[in-house]
Amino acid sequence: MNEIVKITEKMLWLYTGDCWYFLIFLVCAGYLFSKNKTHSEIRFINHYMIGIGFIYICPVTAKIIMDYCIGKSVYWRMFWLLPMAMVVALAVTFIASEMDSKVHKNLFVLAILLLLIFSGNFMYSKDVFTKSVNAYKLPEDTFSICDMIEDHAENSRITAVFPTELLPYIRQYDANIYLPYGRRVETETSPSSDARKLFDVMNQTDKSAEELAQLAKQNGCQYIVVSKEDAVNNNLSDGDFKAVADSGNYIIYYDTAN
Repeated sequence: MNEIVKITEKMLWLYTGDCWYFLIFLVCAGYLFSKNKTHSEIRFINHYMIGIGFIYICPVTAKIIMDYCIGKSVYWRMFWLLPMAMVVALAVTFIASEMDSKVHKNLFVLAILLLLIFSGNFMYSKDVFTKSVNAYKLPEDTFSICDMIEDHAENSRITAVFPTELLPYIRQYDANIYLPYGRRVETETSPSSDARKLFDVMNQTDKSAEELAQLAKQNGCQYIVVSKEDAVNNNLSDGDFKAVADSGNYIIYYDTAN
């Protein structure tokens, strides 16, 4: 249970980040709790927040949610269940309604708005967003690789293994191409499974061409796509997999013994 407690604490700081929004929410939530008796209409919200907080903090419920619902790495998504915007809006409305002067009300609301604006981070930063270069909003290599495989393929069912950086995009563009594993392979497959072994080999900097080809066959892959800079290109063609196309940044290999 110590691990669960550490994860819940880590996810709390991961979610709050370096902005003040969560602190503002806590202050507003505290104000609503203080008005619980005088304003019966907010009791449900207060009880709801207490319930969500207990479920998040309690090691037993936290472990159940981590193991069977959303996973440990994204446990911070539990905070999505908190009605933060509603709580802040309600608290600001109640506080403003208690002020006699209209000028004071307007200044208070304006101050809160400015605080919310400047306490956050600009989300369209270069660290998070990049300018799209096509209508699909996918890496350019995705189109050329998928089109080349489709043009070469003779079977109606195509299974190919790709470098990790391409995993989220291939089936967005071409759902006819199947993958031996998805982007969550590390959390959704056993370390001893063939898919996991193939994933581990694909992510090795000094991978064995023989082992890669063997695992690709075991996972039913007719194609292997590797970066042009990968050293495995030096001897991958020595076996059944032969280079059939070059997209510019990636080389596509086909199992000629298939």
